[in-house]
Amino acid sequence: MLFRSMMNYALLYLSNYVLRNFMLDTSITYSASFALPEASRLAGIWHGTRLHTGIFVAIGAVIVSWLFLYHTPTGLSIRICGMNAEFSKYSGIHVVASCMIAQILGGALAGMGGAVQILGLYDRFQWDSLTQYGFDGLLVSVLAKRNPILVPVAAFLLAYLRIGADIVNYSTDVPAEFVSVLQAIIILLVAAQEFLGRYKHKAIFNAARKSMDEAPAKEAN
Repeated sequence: MLFRSMMNYALLYLSNYVLRNFMLDTSITYSASFALPEASRLAGIWHGTRLHTGIFVAIGAVIVSWLFLYHTPTGLSIRICGMNAEFSKYSGIHVVASCMIAQILGGALAGMGGAVQILGLYDRFQWDSLTQYGFDGLLVSVLAKRNPILVPVAAFLLAYLRIGADIVNYSTDVPAEFVSVLQAIIILLVAAQEFLGRYKHKAIFNAARKSMDEAPAKEAN
C-alpha cells in the first residue's frame, strides 16, 4: 500500500510536469491543457444528464474482462493467485508473472477509464491533484467480490450513495459525511464475510486433517 501511494504521487508530479511544459495553454488564467478537439469528445446520449457514449466503452471493458478472467488460462491463473498465492505457487503457477500481468492490465483499464472521463465530461485536461478514484475502484472491487460482471452494479450503488449524500446535504440537516459512515459499514461487513469465510475453510481443513490422522488408528483397532 505504501509503494502504491508513492507511485500515485510520482505519476501525479510527472503528469503535472508534462502538462506545464508541453500542454499548458497560456491564454487562460488557470493551469490546463489546450482545448480538446471537438471531434475527440464523446457525445452525450441523454439530454440533461452527464451520460455519454463512454458508457459503451465501460460495458465493453466489463465483458472483455469477464471473458479474459473466466475463459482463458491466464485469467484462471490470476484468479487463483488472488485467492491463494501459496496454493498457486505449489500448483506450478508463476505467481510473479501473474501479478505483473494483472497490474499491467489493471493499469490499462484505469488509463482507459481516465481517457473516457476526460473526453466525456471535460474540454481540457486540468487535474493537478489526486482524484482518489483508485480508492473508489478498490471499494467497487470489494463490493463486486472481484467479479467483473458485478462491477457496474457495485459502481451504481456507490454513485447512488455519493449523489444521494450531496442531495441530502443541501436539502436537509444530514451532513454529507454520513455517506462515508455507510461506506465504512459496507466495507466492514464485506471484510467480515471474507474473514469468516477463510476461518470456516481453515476449520474444515483442520477437521479433515484430524479425521485423516485418526483413520489409521481406528483401522488398527
